[in-house]
Parts: sequence; structure tokens; C-alpha cells
Amino acid sequence: MALTLVQDFSDQSAKWYADFVDHLPIGICRTTIEGRIIFCNQGLVDLLGYDNYRDLVDAPLFRYFKEREAREEFWDRVVAREGIKDRPVLLLKRDGSSQWCKLTAHMHKGRDGVGSHLDAIIRETAREGEEGKRQPKQVELPGFAKDFLVVLDLEGVILDINDSGADLLDFKRENVIGKPLFDFMVPGYRDPMALFLALLLRTGREEGILKIMDRVGREHLLEFQALLAPEKDHTNQVELIARDVTERIRKERVEMFQERFMGVMEMAGAVAHRLNQPLTIVNNLLNEILSNWDSRELNYGRLSKVSDQIKVINAIAKKVGGIRKYEAMEYVAGVRIVDLDKASLEPGGECDD
Repeated sequence: MALTLVQDFSDQSAKWYADFVDHLPIGICRTTIEGRIIFCNQGLVDLLGYDNYRDLVDAPLFRYFKEREAREEFWDRVVAREGIKDRPVLLLKRDGSSQWCKLTAHMHKGRDGVGSHLDAIIRETAREGEEGKRQPKQVELPGFAKDFLVVLDLEGVILDINDSGADLLDFKRENVIGKPLFDFMVPGYRDPMALFLALLLRTGREEGILKIMDRVGREHLLEFQALLAPEKDHTNQVELIARDVTERIRKERVEMFQERFMGVMEMAGAVAHRLNQPLTIVNNLLNEILSNWDSRELNYGRLSKVSDQIKVINAIAKKVGGIRKYEAMEYVAGVRIVDLDKASLEPGGECDD
């Protein structure tokens, strides 16, 4: 048995107590004031997917926090306020997967008032069952000040929401509680949300993207993770934690567009360069032939028109090579094509830098 606490005590009563703690279905650990794990129970070893407590001892507890913000917030709150309670945190497991947990931690101080060590309790939220019937309560999680936190019933009705979530919707909390989350979603996302709730009942945990509308019609993209929280009376609630990623996705789309556009410009420049060479040769040959012909000859007019069209193609190739921004125009059947005159720096379509 890979025991942790038991091996650190000598007398029989202490060993009994340590054995009891070691087999609790929650993770327990003690760390130095810097966050280095001094010892932990088997519950934490199992939760993080390791084989032996030796894999965790001497490692920083913060190493298993997936989000950098959570590491910084945890440290600041424990040191400044001496503790946190039931703080949702996403932990990294040994196999690379992640697990939402609730973390309670307290800093102990010596007689001199200086912190000596930290004790932490970590519970897997997907397996958590609290005493008695769960009553909806306000979600007050300071570490997620900017996040959208909501508790739903299995029909998607909002049982509770934090202040940041209500602010995002531009409503007061009391005006949101009791309404279906569907009412605040962009229509195209309502059917996937219904499917999501059905899947959640089977898997216990789901994640994805929601698009919601606030009171004035602004759309927000939320990246969410949701957990099914079972209760002892066999009822269930959904705890959904989401982050507004609207601006991040907008920037990613802009960057993706810019990367693609740079590729298009490079390709256009290469095509224009390769076209200009044969077009110039053909145009020079036609000019040489026409200069030796009498304008009254039968094919003179036809070759002259060919020469003019070659010059038009040459001008188009230069515009293609001069594309510096995206400007489109309607073509046919709703198709949009690049407006070369407006997109190119070549004469006939000046562009802004």
C-alpha cells in the first residue's frame, strides 16, 4: 500500500488517525509556506493519477494548477487572507487530462505570527455529494471575478448566478434567477445547448462554446466547462463555469485572416511576376511584327487588337501583384470577388498603407 501519512508517525494512535486520513475520498496535503508538498494522503495521489505519494512529495502544489491565474490568485489569497474555501480550480492530472476540483486551504502561523505551513483539502466536484438537500445559493467565488458562474437545473433553468455573470447579461441577479438559460442564448446555439444537457447526464462533464446575448443585444462567446453535481436525494444540478472569450476569438480571427491574406498577397505577387515575363515577350514580338507590316494588310488590325489585349492582361497582372488590402465587390449569384482596382496600389486603384 502506497501510504503517505502513516509512515510519518510512530505511536499507534497517530498511525490509526493517519490511516483514517489516508483513506478519505478527498485529497489532503500539507505544504511549506512556499507551496512545496510536505506530505499528502492517498486520496490526492489517486485524484492526480499517480502511483505513489513519493511522486508528489517535494513538488510544488502549484505545479498541478492548469491556469496561471489560479496559481497567482491562490497564493495571494492564502497569504493575504490566511485561507480560501471551496475555490474551483482546474487541476492537471498525470495523464495530461484536467479535473475541476474545489480547494480549501488555510495558512498556519507560529507564535511569532509568521506563516509556518499550509494545509489543503481538494475535492473532485464531479463526485461531490454534500450533506442534506442542496439549496441554490449565490455563487461567490472571488478567484473567478471575471467569469460567468451559474447553477442550472436539468431543464436549463437558472437556479443561481454570480454577480459577474449577471453583469455580463446586463441584468440584476434577481431578474435572471428562475429564467431558462436558453432565453439569453443566440437562437442558433439553443439546439446544441439542449444536446449538451442530454450528454451531460451521461458523461457528468462537458465543455464547449456558448453564444449569449445581453440585454441590449450584444453577443458574447463563452468558453465553458460544466459539471453534473449529484445530490444524496438523487437530484442533480449543473454547475457551469464560463469565461468570456469574445475578444480573444475576435483577435484570433483577425490574426488568422491576416495570415491568410499575407499568403494570398505572396501568391499574387509570385503569379504576377511569372505572368509578366511571357506577356512582355509576347507583346514585344507583336510590336516587332506590326512595325514591319503595312497597316492596310488584312491581319494588321487583328494583330493590333491582340497586342492591345495583351497590354490589358499585363496591366491586370500588375494590379494582382500590387494587392495590399482586402476589398471585395458583388459578382453574380451572391458571389463576392476581389475588387482589383480598390485593392491594388497599381494605377486605377490606390490603396491605403
